[in-house]
Amino acid sequence: MKLQFTYSKAEEKAKLLNVYKKYQWFIDTDFPIVSPDFFKETYRQNRSDEKVFAQKISSGLNKVYRKNEYQQKSIRVKNSWQKIERPFFTVLGDFILPVRDRYVCHVSLYGPEGRFQYPDTISLRVSAGRDINRLIEAAILAP
Repeated sequence: MKLQFTYSKAEEKAKLLNVYKKYQWFIDTDFPIVSPDFFKETYRQNRSDEKVFAQKISSGLNKVYRKNEYQQKSIRVKNSWQKIERPFFTVLGDFILPVRDRYVCHVSLYGPEGRFQYPDTISLRVSAGRDINRLIEAAILAP
């Protein structure tokens, strides 16, 4: 298997800080995102101060981050990935993109659905079962 699944509190914080930068766009366009319960209020109170927002996000994540939840969801994603790994690399070849030896899939409970970030990273939200099924969309349809 060429895909390594990763998750961490630091990755979640980075994801939420990225959402922070685009949050108004998500709201304005009614784009579906998932965020922790404390995010919306933290954003409302600190939208003009990214540094304070980052501190509040760290504090909030410390309260809700459960490593075992990410472990369980990563196992489910890994099982789904095994079913589509070959078609994924076929599609990359069809786009005449070089196939690498290793790819990374950041598993997250938050943010927009998922996407393939060329050359070697997949970001995947897995907050619900249907998100895990969207691994196929994020990986195969995104290049």
